[in-house]
Amino acid sequence: MKHFSLFLFVLVFIFSCSDSDNSETDNSNYWEISVLGETYRYEASFYATQDSYLSCETDDYDDMGFVYAWVENSSIYAGMHLFYDVTESLFQNYDINDSNLIIFDGLSDDCYNTFDADIELYLESSDSNLGYDYSSNNFNKINKISLYKEDNQKKIYAVNGEFQITYLDIDGSKIPVSGKYNLLFDVLN
Repeated sequence: MKHFSLFLFVLVFIFSCSDSDNSETDNSNYWEISVLGETYRYEASFYATQDSYLSCETDDYDDMGFVYAWVENSSIYAGMHLFYDVTESLFQNYDINDSNLIIFDGLSDDCYNTFDADIELYLESSDSNLGYDYSSNNFNKINKISLYKEDNQKKIYAVNGEFQITYLDIDGSKIPVSGKYNLLFDVLN
């Protein structure tokens, strides 16, 4: 009986710990930004959606989607578009080292690559959207992509990354911004 109890205890312990390795970076959906000494975190409750933006890979308007995450309060608005090709073959074959910071105006006919990122910043004190300081080492880096879940029609990937950007305020002063994210993307099979 003593051995059976020990066996049962070990069995319960193994099964109770089997899901404990799922870290925040694998199963949460968030965007976090640090600006002017404050850190803001947006907990997203959605997955990315397909939209009609031109894919540079396929030259087609139906193949590009994006995730949009933002934080907003009385003094700051910051948002991020992270574009991606919504079909599995294009999504899986993309080099994560090719992520670019872009300026997205929502109106242009520009094409977008997977993981092109537009990160905008508006400060109430400046009453203006701020532009990038192109002399700085600005980047958006994808650190990890993992399969979150799948069904017959789509796969959902968790895309984990970080960014660092220096903005120029209207008076010319530099405003350093950094952040990280783990966002969920719907990709069609």
